[in-house]
Amino acid sequence: MKIGAEFNMAAADRSAEYGQLLLKELATPRDGRNGNLLLAERVAKLLKDGADIHARDAEGRTPLMWAAFHCRVILLNHLIAMGADLHARDNGGNSALDLARQKKQKPAIKSLEAALKEQLEKDLENMSVTIPVRIFKSPLRVKRKNR
Repeated sequence: MKIGAEFNMAAADRSAEYGQLLLKELATPRDGRNGNLLLAERVAKLLKDGADIHARDAEGRTPLMWAAFHCRVILLNHLIAMGADLHARDNGGNSALDLARQKKQKPAIKSLEAALKEQLEKDLENMSVTIPVRIFKSPLRVKRKNR
C-alpha cells in the first residue's frame, strides 16, 4: 500500500511540475507562425504527459487564461475540449474571457463565448424542476398613480 501512495504522490508532483511548464510555455509570447506551431507541439506533449490543466502561476492565471490573453485559439480550443475551467478567476478577478476582451482578441472572445454558451445549454438541459417554485406568497398588486 505504501508503494501505491508513493506512486500517487510522484504522479501528483509530476502533474504540478508539468502544469508549471505548461504555464511558462503559454505565458511566453512567440513570434511568427513557426514559433506558434512549435508551441502547439510542446503544449500537446505536456498535456499528454499529464500536465495539470488547472495549474496557476503567481498571478493566479491558468493555461486557458494565457491562451486567451495571447489569442492562441487552437490551444484555447484544445484546453476547452480537455475540460479547462471557463469560470476560473485570477488574482485580479479576471476570467479568460475578461483577459481576451482587455486585449481585444476577437477570435479568442468568439471561441470562449461559444464554449460558455454550450456549457450553459448543457447545464440547463440537465436541470429539471419537479416542484413549481413560488417566489411570492401572494400575487403582486401593482398600484397605479392617478393620471
